Amino acid sequence: MKKIKYVKKLAIFLLILCALTIFLLCLKSIYHEKIKEGLLSNIKIILDQSIQDEKKEYVEGEAIGMLVIPKIGMEAPITQGTSLDILKNSIGHFQNTSVWQGNIALASHNRGSYAHYFSRINELENR
Repeated sequence: MKKIKYVKKLAIFLLILCALTIFLLCLKSIYHEKIKEGLLSNIKIILDQSIQDEKKEYVEGEAIGMLVIPKIGMEAPITQGTSLDILKNSIGHFQNTSVWQGNIALASHNRGSYAHYFSRINELENR
């Protein structure tokens, strides 16, 4: 008799644990979508139309677009490459990341004597 009660309690516990896990996974998915919506509504990347062609070869030092974030009053050129010379005047685009699809990686200073386009980036918030 004790064994049956123990098995029933264990079954109920496992059922509750599964339900909680499913709930948390759904909540996580919703949360990530809200973060994406909040971030993407505040940031606009304007690419040079010729760069959007997958077959276009772009060269280090070539301007490829603009990054506009109205909330922090930022409008900055994006240049191919991340050398110090490039980061002195613009936001750099890491060459081994895509321009036209998927994730991209950009670099800029957040303080210092050169162009520091990311100085107010900490004012952006996830929603």
